[in-house]
Amino acid sequence: MKSSLSTIFERISGLISGARHYLTGAVKPAAGASEDFGWLMEDIILKATELGLGTCWLGGTLDRKVFGHHIQLQPDEVLAAATPIGFPVARMPAKQKLIRTLIKADKRRPFGQLFFDGSPSVPLAED
Repeated sequence: MKSSLSTIFERISGLISGARHYLTGAVKPAAGASEDFGWLMEDIILKATELGLGTCWLGGTLDRKVFGHHIQLQPDEVLAAATPIGFPVARMPAKQKLIRTLIKADKRRPFGQLFFDGSPSVPLAED
């Protein structure tokens, strides 16, 4: 039987199914709180990826009211983001392949166009 959080994730994305574990966090509104949360969450996601686990940042599409209820969000807190975490499926479903193609998810800008050494005119070396 699926947990209610699993059902929420499936409803939110239409792509995430069968996830049993989730990471999320709440912050109290303050200068830099969302950025601090983002840095910490990304560290966790990078470590999870290193361990072979799959994740998917959910923020803008996250139903914060429903999800906040499940994590007992306090009135003075804001649900920043969430991610399912677990072993990814061996074969990507056709619907997900189509969406990834349409949004060009696998096409990345070259490293030197994304990362700079103090100035946009000085790209960082990839090494």
